[in-house]
Amino acid sequence: IWSGVDAKRLGLVDELGGLDDAIAEAANLAGVENYGLKKLPKYKSDFEQLMEDLGGASAKSKQAIIQEEIGFEAYTILKEIKTAMENKGVQARMPFALRIK
Repeated sequence: IWSGVDAKRLGLVDELGGLDDAIAEAANLAGVENYGLKKLPKYKSDFEQLMEDLGGASAKSKQAIIQEEIGFEAYTILKEIKTAMENKGVQARMPFALRIK
């Protein structure tokens, strides 16, 4: 692994720059004047994919299906993780969950 400056000094690269510079140079070398970039969406988490796959079911049946598949304890943990992931920014959490019945 080399820094950009060292790679140029060693003849491993022609120019220094970022991805946009490389794409522009590739388009230039190919003689393409008009081009665009398409940024694809990020991959979905397993939980997001599961929820999307169950999109046709009602909210109550989704919860029932998931809970039946993974069990009550795992479902409870999954809900806690989902809640934590939905909160943005820095979070301070206890290393346990207090459940009062």
